[in-house]
Amino acid sequence: MSKKTHACETVKNMNNSLAWKKILVGIDGSEYAKRFSAEITVVNVYHSLTGHETSQDILSKAKKMLENTGVKFKTVSVLSVNTPKVINDMAEDEKFDLVVVGSRGMGAVKAFLIGSVCNKTCYDSPISVLIVK
Repeated sequence: MSKKTHACETVKNMNNSLAWKKILVGIDGSEYAKRFSAEITVVNVYHSLTGHETSQDILSKAKKMLENTGVKFKTVSVLSVNTPKVINDMAEDEKFDLVVVGSRGMGAVKAFLIGSVCNKTCYDSPISVLIVK
């Protein structure tokens, strides 16, 4: 399936048996999924040199949520101005089965003017994208 013809998946309710074995979760510090029964990579993309500390704080919270679940996970912090590209490149390069992103994270005006990370990730993703509200 080509990049442009692949369908984005929106899932409202999921049971406990996931077919996905390797999941990439993009977070921005807002609410995100607490637990999956798969190998998880949590990535935070920050946009300036001063954002590294905030990125580490966000990933520290993710680690605390995941460390006692028995789920295999790792965290990654990346400096880039193009969050969707980082997420999609990681998904393709590391052969993830699924990308999970939140439906919102920025204000409505900013999303309207430059587009949301969710929309751009979904549109350009080489694999399935789960959008979490």
